[in-house]
Amino acid sequence: MLKIFHLTLILIILTACTSTKEITKETSPEPTSFQTTINRVVDGDTVTITLNGVNEYVRIIGIDAPEKDECFADESSEALKKLIEGKNVILETKPSEDRDDYKRLLRYIRSEGVDVGAQMIEEGYAKDYPWFPHPRNQTYKELERQAEEKARGLWERCD
Repeated sequence: MLKIFHLTLILIILTACTSTKEITKETSPEPTSFQTTINRVVDGDTVTITLNGVNEYVRIIGIDAPEKDECFADESSEALKKLIEGKNVILETKPSEDRDDYKRLLRYIRSEGVDVGAQMIEEGYAKDYPWFPHPRNQTYKELERQAEEKARGLWERCD
């Protein structure tokens, strides 16, 4: 009798756990990407979008562009504007992190099928930002190495 009770209890627990996971999965899907329009380019690695009626800042994952008072800042911002300002793009989430310390959304950006962060690094408008691991670390690091080797963009003009 005790054996039947234990088996029944185990079945109830297993059923409850399985059902909860299935319900959670179905009722709270988290999109890995979504389409939006870039409202404004703030600088070479930050843009604004409107999400659910709210103006949001988006920091491009994995890149570091020069700040306003640094060498090549204007060129970096202009390059990003030409690439995506006012355009429809795809924002892709980082699997483990949604926002940074400044409450900006952290996203990869794709425009016309191109990884914008990778393009900014490849053309020398931004550097790889290795301090926070992300799935494209190795690719971005290699693109930076090539841009520096070929003296592209900021690698040609800045120390």
